[in-house]
Amino acid sequence: WDAQKGKAFIKKLVEQDHVFILSVVPSSNGLDAAKNYLESRNMPVIGSSGLIESQFQSPMQWPVGTSTRSATRILLLKMKKDGVKNAAIIYLDLLAGQEAYEAFNDGIPQIIGKPVADFRTSSQRVSISGTNWASVWANVADDTSTWQRNHGQSVTGVPDFIYFAIDPTSAISAIQAAQQKGYKPRVGWGGGQPLYLSVVAQQGFARQTHLLAGTSYYPPQVAASVPAVQDYISTVQRYYGSSVDINNPFLEGGYAGAALTIEAIRRVGSCLTKDKVIKVANNFSGYSPAGLTRPLTYRGSNHYGNYSYIWANVTSSGQWQVDPNWHTDPSPGK
Repeated sequence: WDAQKGKAFIKKLVEQDHVFILSVVPSSNGLDAAKNYLESRNMPVIGSSGLIESQFQSPMQWPVGTSTRSATRILLLKMKKDGVKNAAIIYLDLLAGQEAYEAFNDGIPQIIGKPVADFRTSSQRVSISGTNWASVWANVADDTSTWQRNHGQSVTGVPDFIYFAIDPTSAISAIQAAQQKGYKPRVGWGGGQPLYLSVVAQQGFARQTHLLAGTSYYPPQVAASVPAVQDYISTVQRYYGSSVDINNPFLEGGYAGAALTIEAIRRVGSCLTKDKVIKVANNFSGYSPAGLTRPLTYRGSNHYGNYSYIWANVTSSGQWQVDPNWHTDPSPGK
């Protein structure tokens, strides 16, 4: 999460370890901080998470994951389909959280068809370093009560939906605090890829309330119909054992990102150079790395390869129940 520490590790890989290209790179904030540096060094980063928008805007980065902004717009489309009339947002004090907040506000008029003030009941910015969740829930309830009063609705202090644009550890703490207060939204709550983890699904109140999460990749639950997912599962379990969290989108995304890297190198053929890898990467068309994504296309400065999501809800047994259909951002890059 520390941008400058992540950047320092990236610079070490480039300057001391003399890597040819970077693949995946787990520190999204470090990658954002190192964007200009990597461009000045002509250093390709292939297969990154896409968590932060700058990954799509850099000529040296090719994300395989869906951006936070795209995921937020796709979530708003789901809210509209599910009949959600109002929602609160809790977002992290890091760049991905800020981008979720901005996309949420910008998307409400475009997708929901209402002014922000007529849909968003509360917005709470929280810290990754520690949050008083009892206070956050009190604020959400107070804000929502005021919103309901101003909109001529019954005052319950409970919104239809709560968007968690936060990390998994914070989400677990938030859900536990809500359970202690007996507080839950009317329709549902959840967020994107950071919540699609087994450790989140095992939380008792997440099971009771059927928490929502999403992923940019074909999830393990569809392995029976997608052979590529079977290959992914068997490969990671061969190296890391059966206890590895195969649901983790960042593990699966790392696998897909590495596959994209290898394919770029393979297509260059002999006389491998960075410039040739960059040229190949900028001409991928309809390619699914390791077969785990929808077909991705990268063209020149447009690196929005992935802008689709699959949704899943936690079941009462702590498993993920998947909607196998892809849901697509209507305006990627906005």
